[in-house]
Amino acid sequence: MKKVVAAIIKQEGKVLLTQREDFAFWCLPGGYVEEGESELIAIQREVLEETGFNIVLSHLVIQCTKPLWRGGVVMSIFDAVAKYTMPKEMSPEVLDIGFFSLDNLPYPMLKEHFTYITMPRLSLTPHMSTDYIVSPKELALSKKELRKLMAISCVGMEKAEWYASLFKEPIYL
Repeated sequence: MKKVVAAIIKQEGKVLLTQREDFAFWCLPGGYVEEGESELIAIQREVLEETGFNIVLSHLVIQCTKPLWRGGVVMSIFDAVAKYTMPKEMSPEVLDIGFFSLDNLPYPMLKEHFTYITMPRLSLTPHMSTDYIVSPKELALSKKELRKLMAISCVGMEKAEWYASLFKEPIYL
């Protein structure tokens, strides 16, 4: 299984979220762990690439096994704090970034990321299996092929609505 990392980055009681360019949902910053890379290095690299923030990691919050998502992934979510108050630069993979209070989170947001942000913190690192979301066959397409399919079939829908329509279960709040 591929490894994926994400960070819950807090500053002044707010959490940092990114709005993804590819499907316009708000989510935690993160991404795939590259070959030969540790999860700790990967999450620092991904956050810096996506937001421009350097982070200091606190601890592993949860590790999720998602056997039905894009051929199977293990996702590790870390608590972290931002080192700088202003980002240096933002990735073209991200439409927007912002710090949001828990009572004013943006829409649409990935439901599982909302769960990670709001779940109670335990002293022991829990593990859970989240195989309830099946990855649609369309996600196996390259980004170029997926964008072509979206251009053809997204008529009258926002990008996030179209992407969500691929799933049988709701994936966003």
